[in-house]
Amino acid sequence: MRHISTALLLVIGFLWAMPSSSQWSAMGPSYGDIHSSVSFADTLIVGTACGLYRSLDNGSTFAPHSKGMPSGSVIALHRKGEVLFACVQDKGIYASLDRGVTWSLSLQGRYLTATVAQAYIEQAGTTIFVKTYLEDSLYFSDDDGATWIGRPTSVTPFVSVSGAGGRIFASSYSGSLGATDGLYWSDDQNVTWNLCAGVPAGTYIFRVRQVGATIHAIGQHVFTSTDGGDTFQQTTVTPAGFGPAYLSFDGTRFHAQNGGNIFLQQAMWQPGATSWTVPTTPAPSEGGTITFFNHDTYTYLSKVGSLLYRTANGGATWTDQPYDGINSREVHDLFVDGTGALAGSDAVFLIAGENDPQWTQSDISLTLAPMHSVVRTSTGIVAGFLSGSELTLVYTSTNNGASWTSNDFIALHARRGTWMLRNDTIVAFGTVGVNNPTLYLLNASGTLVGTATNDANGWWYDPASIMRSVAWHHGQYYGLVNGEFGVQDAVLWRGFPTWQIVTTQIDGVTLAAAAIASFNDLLYIGMAHGGGVKVSDDDGASWTTMNAGLGDVSPRSFLTTDNYLFMTSDKGVYYLPIGDTTWVNISGDLLVGEIAEVCVGSTYLWVRADKGGVWRLPLLGNVSVSDPAASMQPLSIAPNPASNMIRIAMNPDANGIVIITDPLGRVVKSQRVGSGQQTLTLDISELEGGTYLCVLTVKGSKRSARFVKR
Repeated sequence: MRHISTALLLVIGFLWAMPSSSQWSAMGPSYGDIHSSVSFADTLIVGTACGLYRSLDNGSTFAPHSKGMPSGSVIALHRKGEVLFACVQDKGIYASLDRGVTWSLSLQGRYLTATVAQAYIEQAGTTIFVKTYLEDSLYFSDDDGATWIGRPTSVTPFVSVSGAGGRIFASSYSGSLGATDGLYWSDDQNVTWNLCAGVPAGTYIFRVRQVGATIHAIGQHVFTSTDGGDTFQQTTVTPAGFGPAYLSFDGTRFHAQNGGNIFLQQAMWQPGATSWTVPTTPAPSEGGTITFFNHDTYTYLSKVGSLLYRTANGGATWTDQPYDGINSREVHDLFVDGTGALAGSDAVFLIAGENDPQWTQSDISLTLAPMHSVVRTSTGIVAGFLSGSELTLVYTSTNNGASWTSNDFIALHARRGTWMLRNDTIVAFGTVGVNNPTLYLLNASGTLVGTATNDANGWWYDPASIMRSVAWHHGQYYGLVNGEFGVQDAVLWRGFPTWQIVTTQIDGVTLAAAAIASFNDLLYIGMAHGGGVKVSDDDGASWTTMNAGLGDVSPRSFLTTDNYLFMTSDKGVYYLPIGDTTWVNISGDLLVGEIAEVCVGSTYLWVRADKGGVWRLPLLGNVSVSDPAASMQPLSIAPNPASNMIRIAMNPDANGIVIITDPLGRVVKSQRVGSGQQTLTLDISELEGGTYLCVLTVKGSKRSARFVKR
């Protein structure tokens, strides 16, 4: 959670507009790993780490193609006539009836995952089937995904299941599908299994494929059947020399790879041949193989590191294939202010002006590790990244990223935390090693000035705990701590450097949450598993639901401004105007759903998607922007102008807080006030000359006035 001043929003004037449903644009960085593909005569659709993209020019350029599909890794694609099926990892099977223009959920399933050597979506005759991991079940659909029937299976999670000739085929160890090892088939949707004759026991078959009327069982050797799979004969005399993990068919020959880097192996086999053929020119070995596919006259090879190669001559030569338009790179942190945007993507540091059309890579002489964080302070740009010793190294640039100076290091796992900027102080949080949630305070130059971690009182009692979110509320830091790999069993703490538990439950249920924020004198918490937002007006002692306008969303992060609370979630981006209780959805035509972070500039609202790059939306016409004092009741301040002291007339009906912000919206002074207190006298002698905003907040209601410091 980061706090951005509304002074940035005021740059575009005093505006009011109803939310729009358009104008989101991809900022990049471009490219991203391709995980899956499906081909039509003139269309190539690929699945990436964040959504689908379509190409009409053999993979040279792509456009987003994921409307109706949640963001996430598309690990498999399958075509049945004009119907497309896509498996989004951990989220389910989605179907499209219009060549992938729009998608709808067909089969929900969080554990639709498998090992690299398995097919995720297969077809036997006219039946589509998928294999789940958690349930050890096969699901079948005979009506193009409209309905599914699940049947438990004895096929282990790590065995490949294929469809060919109207049957299901699976390699099995003894005792699973039958008494012996071997290749088995079923023609009654996993009810009974029969041993295929001719495939020796102990022979692992990676995939079974049909070409014409002939069925081929492919492993190190190829076995062929002309009777629908009852019996097979060994076809190849010379083995491939490896167990193929990746397979594609170009209409003439099968291409096989075992993947990997140093041990990359490749071979081809043409139906009817008695041996595998090893190409004279090996495929590119840089990066691990992700997928192998065919489209038009080309065979494509996708590799880790946003690498795509293709060959038109059976692998004799390979060319590096640029592919513009895919916005599926993982961005680990995003920071935006009135000067521009900063981001870290993989091992690249990125910088852009507020209205620049694309990112510029900073001339940094470092190799930034994944999940480094970045902010811009009064000193310059401060960046942290994970070193080989798993310490966060801190570097500073005073010339907008042209050069960098090593500053300090902190024992914080950056990939398990993030940074928040508060009054020019960097609040870094995450975990030390894998044991202790940690909060560090760094000054504007990136120098460590304060630490809070495990202490003798055992305030972190889970050895796999991580501090996931931090908020500054009523003069204290609040930290949300939960497990390393999820949001279960969360604990809300407050204090620094002495901490105490606020709560471990809400409404009698163990807390499961991912984000917290302080806004309009209230404490907000983002609940997991579609629980939306809870709010507290008593510093976390009790909570009420505030889900009007949301639905079953799972918040990921918050961003506070003086007049708005922005929220990212698994369903998009929302904001809550000050004094309101209904959230406004501004996701519109945003083509990714899982949003990790939101930032506000002077012209755009920026978001960082989960493995889906950076997107931005013009503020004008989409977010209601106004002077934060315009909607508040007046507050009496005297003298005004003032040099040393001011007296504020109040008489609040409950406890409240007075906050003074400078012309940039930064909090320079705050003071708690008691119920019935008539006046408050504040010393402003240390403030610089200028105009300041003073806001009194009592139970969510605000009164304000501006004063001039001489």
